[in-house]
Amino acid sequence: MVCRHLNGALYQMGLPCGAGLRNPRVKDSSEPRITDDRPVLYHRAPRGALILLRTLALAAALALMGCDAVVPLARQVSVLDGQIHVRAPQFYCVDTQSARGGHDMAVVLIGRCTGGGHVAAALVTVTIGRSASAGVMAAGVEALRAFMSSPAGRRALARSGKAEDIEVLESGVVKGRLLLHLNDREAGEYWRAVLGIQGRLVTISASGAEGAPLSPEAGRKLVDQTIDALIKANPAE
Repeated sequence: MVCRHLNGALYQMGLPCGAGLRNPRVKDSSEPRITDDRPVLYHRAPRGALILLRTLALAAALALMGCDAVVPLARQVSVLDGQIHVRAPQFYCVDTQSARGGHDMAVVLIGRCTGGGHVAAALVTVTIGRSASAGVMAAGVEALRAFMSSPAGRRALARSGKAEDIEVLESGVVKGRLLLHLNDREAGEYWRAVLGIQGRLVTISASGAEGAPLSPEAGRKLVDQTIDALIKANPAE
């Protein structure tokens, strides 16, 4: 399911569908490594990452007014004058009415296709940054990972903008992409990925529908599937 209503008054980085999903307890704890058979690297963070991530946040102008099936749907859309193609994973569709671009940035929502009841109902938010915004990763994705666990990084990630309202449960770098397992006081538990595509910083978040949150395993799988679909739709030049 995808959210029907968009409102430019609220700027967030890929807010999950269903503001009613809340997690009142966010605790401080040491973060475990992601369990993965691929190499996971950990390091420090680049200066200026907060500014770039805040810029991305301004692209995702989402005021969530409820989650409903929306038409028309498509497997793929092109944004930013055709520079970036957003393809949905199998059994999921792009809400073409939600695709928005402006100021050299774009946000696209993906939900379960009609008749796709054999996969989890979910909202995937793809946020695409300005040209050359992927330069923030030049200092190293491991550095960006460390920044995200810092108070400044958590402020950038939190729906409320308060570091104490979000916990980084897991984080790691897999194949040059930053993966974050987050627990937000307002948005609940969800996965987010940060990667570069065609020189642009792209974030992908996956969360469940209201009343039916995704399990951590399902959320991670859906984020990975969306990454694969985006890379196939945007081959390196």
